[in-house]
Amino acid sequence: MKFNLKMLWVGGILSGAIALMPALTQAQETANPLPKFPALEQLNLTPDQEAKLTQIRQNTRTQLENLLTAEQQETFKDKMSQGATFREAIAAMNPSEEQRTQIRNTLRSARQSASEILTPEQRQQAREWRQSRPRNHQGVRSSY
Repeated sequence: MKFNLKMLWVGGILSGAIALMPALTQAQETANPLPKFPALEQLNLTPDQEAKLTQIRQNTRTQLENLLTAEQQETFKDKMSQGATFREAIAAMNPSEEQRTQIRNTLRSARQSASEILTPEQRQQAREWRQSRPRNHQGVRSSY
């Protein structure tokens, strides 16, 4: 299957915003296994899809936590809670080049896995939602 970033953007949301978002307590994980993102809510995911996406999210989070120091994880958590974009929070962690490569590969794998879970119609809806999102002052779409 040819790798297509446009088709895999939902995975970017899952692997980026979800996997590296501030650490949640176990109770929060159980109460809300899949955080609410407008694009995902509009896709009418089946319970099976939600379960699979939650598993991808958990696996990705574990992989990323293993790549980062405790200080980097805390920096990311602080930046996100202050309203920074995903990219700003990553940059604030000051990851090494090796960490950047490993993060990129982990997120790419999660995006691909998440995309494979969606139906063609859901991928189309996700694409349309993404294209309708406003861009920031630098012409870049809002961060996940």
